[in-house]
Amino acid sequence: LGFDFKLFIDALGHNPTDIDIDVTSTKLTIKSEKLKNSSNLVKPINLKYTLGKNIDTENIEAEFQNG
Repeated sequence: LGFDFKLFIDALGHNPTDIDIDVTSTKLTIKSEKLKNSSNLVKPINLKYTLGKNIDTENIEAEFQNG
């Protein structure tokens, strides 16, 4: 049985090309630094998620939608 999971994050003020997504067999990490001249509303991103044993890490996709 296959299940689809979707994860949504707010990345206010971050350029999609500056967001680092790393996937291992047990962990998903999403990081992006705050630029020095960015608004106080912009926060650094440092998210870590533990993946289950049956996650197909070869078929993980990322997508950026503005707005």
